[in-house]
Amino acid sequence: MRNRLFVVCVFIIFTICMAVNLFSAPVKKEDPKPVIPQGADVEVVDGYYEYEGGEGEKRYVGVVTIRKTAQTYVVQYMSGGTTFVGAGMRHGESFIVGWSAPEGRGVTAFTVKEGPKLNGVWVAVPGDGKKHQESLVFLKKFREVEK
Repeated sequence: MRNRLFVVCVFIIFTICMAVNLFSAPVKKEDPKPVIPQGADVEVVDGYYEYEGGEGEKRYVGVVTIRKTAQTYVVQYMSGGTTFVGAGMRHGESFIVGWSAPEGRGVTAFTVKEGPKLNGVWVAVPGDGKKHQESLVFLKKFREVEK
């Protein structure tokens, strides 16, 4: 009987200790790291962006305007006397733009970084079937027009 009472007491004490985490290793509290916004936390700002990219040996630079309208964006590319437009949307950390240029149609998938800076890859049809790099760097917001 005494052995049984001893086992029950040990079991109860063990259960209480487990409930209050007496047997777990102490957790070292670290200083919180600063939060650097990126991806879904970084806003794609309306305004002017410088863009550059390439297709094989061919390099290009230009200006892009981005303007938000509800949940979508109107994106206009201007480079070397050519202008083309696209429709964009946010999807998590990505900014996706479908576009139409004089020589074809395509889609660009950007990752949004602080700045904002957008790094992306694009494909087009007709095209060479390969992914190509492109980046957009924010220049300035649109000028406010008084109404």
